[in-house]
This record gives sequence, C-alpha cells and structure tokens, in this order.
Amino acid sequence: MVDALLIYKTSYLMKNEEGHLVYCSEEDPWVECRIKPLGKYTYSEITIERADPSAMRQIGKLTCALTEAFEAGRVYQQGQIKKALGI
Repeated sequence: MVDALLIYKTSYLMKNEEGHLVYCSEEDPWVECRIKPLGKYTYSEITIERADPSAMRQIGKLTCALTEAFEAGRVYQQGQIKKALGI
C-alpha cells in the first residue's frame, strides 16, 4: 500500500463561532473536505461538502482514483527506466 501522504493531501474544515472555516480533524463536525493531489504538476483541489449525501463515497472514490493513478505512473516510470537500462 502506498502512503497516502505522498499522493494527496486531505484537509477537513469546520465553522468556528464566528462562522469562519477553520481546519479540523476528520473526527470533528467538519463541513468541507478538500482533497489536493500532491506533486510538481498539481494545480487544483476538490472540495466536497459534508451536507452532500454522497460525500463519503465521493471522498473514497477520489482518493482511490488518485492512488491508482499514482501506481500506474510509478509502474510506467519503472518500465521506462528498465528500457533505458536495457533490462
């Protein structure tokens, strides 16, 4: 299993007493989850609102897709290295 911290960053946010979004943990009553792929070509993040009935499914599908994409890229790169080395 690949360490998720190397592939994407997940942030949870909740509203404080003043109504401002502040970072919190997954166990807190968060209202938004932001998922951002990590890497040198990262340029956006996805925001999922907890009020959405499919929020947990969306988070799971997105993190799974990011992990699969990372693995596919890693396997491809290994093939390119072996090809260059003539292995």
